[in-house]
Amino acid sequence: MDACVFTHKGDREYMEDTISLVECFGDRKDWLFGGVFDGHAGDKVAKKAEKNLANAFLYNLNTSLSVPGAFRQSYKTISEAENFLFSGCTALCFFVNKQDMFIANAGDSRLIIVVDGDIDQITEEHTVNNLKEQKRIESKEGKIEDGYVWKGLDGRVPTRALGDHYFESVGVISEPEIFFRTLPKNKEVFIIAATDGLWDEVDNRAAAKMVKGKKSPKEAGEEIMNSFTAFSTGTLDNISLIVVKI
Repeated sequence: MDACVFTHKGDREYMEDTISLVECFGDRKDWLFGGVFDGHAGDKVAKKAEKNLANAFLYNLNTSLSVPGAFRQSYKTISEAENFLFSGCTALCFFVNKQDMFIANAGDSRLIIVVDGDIDQITEEHTVNNLKEQKRIESKEGKIEDGYVWKGLDGRVPTRALGDHYFESVGVISEPEIFFRTLPKNKEVFIIAATDGLWDEVDNRAAAKMVKGKKSPKEAGEEIMNSFTAFSTGTLDNISLIVVKI
């Protein structure tokens, strides 16, 4: 199991994404923890998550919580660590234990697994374009307009995020969705986790094609990053990317 991280500020004035990757997680050579965090209204919450979420998850895991329970509690801990009234971040984290993989997502980042070129999109984006999320926001009497959740004069795109306490009353929550996969043996397996800035430029099929046959996650990630930085004509968002080869 090998992993590599990549970041790109894009055309934004500030880098509000952060990234976390811990190999030999918990001093176990067959454990891996990774996370990408996309900050908004500043990078304060994203930096807090980068610095503390992995440790919070490990602490919760060591207190006999289940993996899903450890993820939920650690997300709550980071979200409530300070008075993050108007700032927040999306959070997509994963934990690999041998062939078992758990994924926790709150926001509009995405994780896919590519097995011998076949794509398994694990997460779904938490925005108002997601019907389940839309219904949940509407149940809290949140106003939805132009792809945003509104409260007063302020709006948010992700319907789940750490922080953003001002928007809790209209349904923006920090609770992640949890997913599980058993990673196959004796096959080419790549894990690709990235903030939405990547997926705005590269779709699942293109990403899978770029990593297929690559000898290392570094080679695979460089192929992805070079593809859009060289040819994109649009305004690039911040991008954080983790590539893992099993």
